[in-house]
Amino acid sequence: MKRLSKCITNLLSLAIILFTMIFYSCKKDEVVTYIDISGLWKSVSLNTVSRIENSPKAILFYSPDNSGYLYCSEVSTNKYSFGGMGYIEVINKNQIKVSGEIYNKVDYTINTSLDDYWIRDDDGIEIHISGVSGVFSNIPSSTAWSIMVDEGLISSNSFKLKAISTLFEYQWSCQELWWHETNGYPDEVDWAKGTITMSNDGKSICIKSTNPWDYTTLTSIYHRKS
Repeated sequence: MKRLSKCITNLLSLAIILFTMIFYSCKKDEVVTYIDISGLWKSVSLNTVSRIENSPKAILFYSPDNSGYLYCSEVSTNKYSFGGMGYIEVINKNQIKVSGEIYNKVDYTINTSLDDYWIRDDDGIEIHISGVSGVFSNIPSSTAWSIMVDEGLISSNSFKLKAISTLFEYQWSCQELWWHETNGYPDEVDWAKGTITMSNDGKSICIKSTNPWDYTTLTSIYHRKS
């Protein structure tokens, strides 16, 4: 009887040792599963589209208009911190939470082509971009560009942009036509180097260039006409 009891004890001890070895072996070989969240994400409440790159370790979270980004570092599996200001938490492959705000994965095609008609927000100037250039397609009479047409300095379909070339995704370099005034009256035009940056949702562009006369920088927002 004692011999049987000792045998059972030894078998239990061996079983425990084998279980422990298997457990730690599995734990050692355990693979951490990261969810790749690169791509476009739409805020549920804000209705804006942001972009994420470089997932999964250290990611870049771009603002909706692509004017800047947040560098986000990993704090745990599928959770990232941006400078102590908040966190990006991965709920699943189609949903994330950014500082408590829910974002859903964009599952539709976004028009990121620059070729289209664009209307400037502040004065209604309309341009048509095609290929490496953009021309005026509508010049409201209330704008200074209308005076340029009346004075014969430009025509109603003159180039507004030229030498358009891709820099990065969503960004192009260009030259933009500027006008100059003397005593409050527009009297001259010239070209200035600039950039075109498209929003993540493809609905607007920001054209930024520097005045060739006094070197001030102007930023203009255009929205896609269609």
